Amino acid sequence: AKHDNYDGDKSSKVLSSAPPPWHSTVLMAVFTGLFVWMLPSLESMDQDATMETFTRTLFPNYVDLTTLAVARSVLAATIWIVTIQMILSNGWEQQTSYLPGSKLKMVPNHLVGIKTCFPFTSLSWNLLGLYYTLAAYIAWQGTKEGAVVSPWVLRTALTTWEVAAPNSLLVSSVIRYVIWPGVLKKGTDTKNLKSVRNIFMHNLNVFFAMSEAALLGGVPVRWSDISLAPLVGVAYVVFTWNMSMLWNKKEHGPQFIYFFFDTTLPGYTPSIALLGLLVALILFFVIFCSAESLVVWANAGIAGGLAFVVLICGSVMRFRD
Repeated sequence: AKHDNYDGDKSSKVLSSAPPPWHSTVLMAVFTGLFVWMLPSLESMDQDATMETFTRTLFPNYVDLTTLAVARSVLAATIWIVTIQMILSNGWEQQTSYLPGSKLKMVPNHLVGIKTCFPFTSLSWNLLGLYYTLAAYIAWQGTKEGAVVSPWVLRTALTTWEVAAPNSLLVSSVIRYVIWPGVLKKGTDTKNLKSVRNIFMHNLNVFFAMSEAALLGGVPVRWSDISLAPLVGVAYVVFTWNMSMLWNKKEHGPQFIYFFFDTTLPGYTPSIALLGLLVALILFFVIFCSAESLVVWANAGIAGGLAFVVLICGSVMRFRD
């Protein structure tokens, strides 16, 4: 059966815009103020945004500083190669299954070129790439006698890590436990989920993050910085609001690539959905931070680090139906 908003029904009115309801705007404004207020001070950030943080290795008998720099460089290069290939490819079509009550047309949105970098999965992947690029640079600088790295590079590397690492875990978890089962339930082909690009961005992303946390440098995700991930989430929400008329041709009206960002849903549903997103971002920050703390507390050596990576990755990765 066709959805009420399927574009085959030409009698339905196509909206010319889909501004967020007032309560969603207020909600985002309030949370923006709260999360900005909760941001750590530069003095607090500088306690861990140091050369030592990014040049130490968890297991120096197995991984020296040069090996750390090489490993991070390889991971950074891998991420950027996947991203460049994605931008230069023919992209893909993504059709959002809007909820009943939506006023939006359900049409395929062709994501191609730079637009392929706009889904949350791509954002998280590229943030991880930015982290590994900066962390590799810092590690290489650490191999040089007397080399100095700008405090802002160190701060950016730490904050990028604290956003990208928990988000990698979130993305993989959502794909395995929500998206993939949903596709199977609808009887839709899962071929796209099994593509090389998605194997990297949905599975290897969490392996890359866990490897840094438990095998390479052990860069911390700090409890005091818990507002960083949801603050990025708020920025992404505002971005999607402004992108609604740019995903497709104007004749199809506003679009959102995720159904829970739909601003036309009745009542307080849009705001409830946004609250759910912020809770998820905070929850996975807590989970990642707790997991890192557990690894430090266990102090189980490289065997424990490997076991941790295998356990976490095995619980969220998915490669087949």
